[in-house]
Amino acid sequence: MYQGTQHYTKVTISAWVKFDTFPSSGYDTVVSTQRDGYSRLQVDSDGNPVFYGNFYGTPYGEHRVTGSTDLSTGVWYYLVG
Repeated sequence: MYQGTQHYTKVTISAWVKFDTFPSSGYDTVVSTQRDGYSRLQVDSDGNPVFYGNFYGTPYGEHRVTGSTDLSTGVWYYLVG
């Protein structure tokens, strides 16, 4: 939600994805946005969906949430963070 000339207080990003492989280590970014910080939908090397953000407002700093669903290759998923 945009509040005048100040900061966005809420953000939602989403994407339809189908993975052929997962990263051998770390994270692969599916979609990224930047406004008053940045947020990313990612997948980790275990095939788990990840929402990552670095925010300038409240909450401040880096935050990452890892989903508990193990994704499979070759299957379509709708990721939302």
